[in-house]
Amino acid sequence: MTAAHKILIVDDDPSILEVLDARLSASNFKVLKAKDAAGAEQILREHKGIDLLVSDIKMPGKSGIELFTDIRKFLPNLPVIFLTAYGTIPDAVDAMKLGAADYISKPFDGLELIKKINTMMALRGTGVGAGPMPLVESGFYWGKSSAMKHLYTMVKKVAVTQVNVLILGESGVGKECIAGCIHRNSPRKTQPYMVVDCGSTPAGILESELFGHLKGSFTHAVKDKIGLMQAADSGTLFLDEIG
Repeated sequence: MTAAHKILIVDDDPSILEVLDARLSASNFKVLKAKDAAGAEQILREHKGIDLLVSDIKMPGKSGIELFTDIRKFLPNLPVIFLTAYGTIPDAVDAMKLGAADYISKPFDGLELIKKINTMMALRGTGVGAGPMPLVESGFYWGKSSAMKHLYTMVKKVAVTQVNVLILGESGVGKECIAGCIHRNSPRKTQPYMVVDCGSTPAGILESELFGHLKGSFTHAVKDKIGLMQAADSGTLFLDEIG
């Protein structure tokens, strides 16, 4: 029988802790609780084998971001999901740039949180996102420089999340290749990967391409057409040249 995954939840709101405890326990996770960052750090140092940290961002005293920064020093591979109110979403995004696994907005959907956790635990169990950097992947040459190693690490980190990703770079540097790498390393890799060139598609046609149309809605609409948003459902939609 597989041992239950251990999850540490941190929030200064007792009601949130109780809701999280009930949700996670009902899904067969072993739950540990802390009401602040200091308590969480003590638990992490005393208990071995904790698989995931779920933490609020805004807490009295040390914030969730500060807690995350501190525990990276002695648990660099512990995945962290942040709970964030609307006003702290930028903080959560910044934390993901530093290596956090994901975030979920309050008020959160319990089923969505469980789904994120199950996906994360499954990926850890199969070793997805781990292992040495390949030199060539699906025709893309990664190179050996520190900059390319950092880029590869970022691709692996964002691939296992459900967040939107903005890829910046000069024309011809391989933004579409990076988008493809993210898709192929994600839980969505068996689902559609759709690409639309926003730069060369006229605005009127782009709207129809993205959202689809019904027969007769304009002159050349001779039949119903689903949009790329719908076609890429559960997969990845890459909007090229969106700027």
